[in-house]
Amino acid sequence: VCTGTTAFPTQAWSPSGREGVSLPVLRALFDAREAGGLGAVVEAAIASLSASGFNTPTVVDEVGNYKILEAWEAAAGASRKRLGLLSSVG
Repeated sequence: VCTGTTAFPTQAWSPSGREGVSLPVLRALFDAREAGGLGAVVEAAIASLSASGFNTPTVVDEVGNYKILEAWEAAAGASRKRLGLLSSVG
């Protein structure tokens, strides 16, 4: 399984993968400005973008990999033994 997205906002984050994301990212950061310290602001902004359908690292790496594991379990059941994962996680 190969998955991952860039940690930095690029057009790959856009819901279609074709539009720029500068304005939505700046708006999300602005809207989250009172969430606390810098880390909290960034987390809140990414959560907002994820909820809006953007391909953030949370959506691609966390949610996407979880869905892969659920599908594998449903298809293979107890016969699952090993999964090779190539990702940009971390």
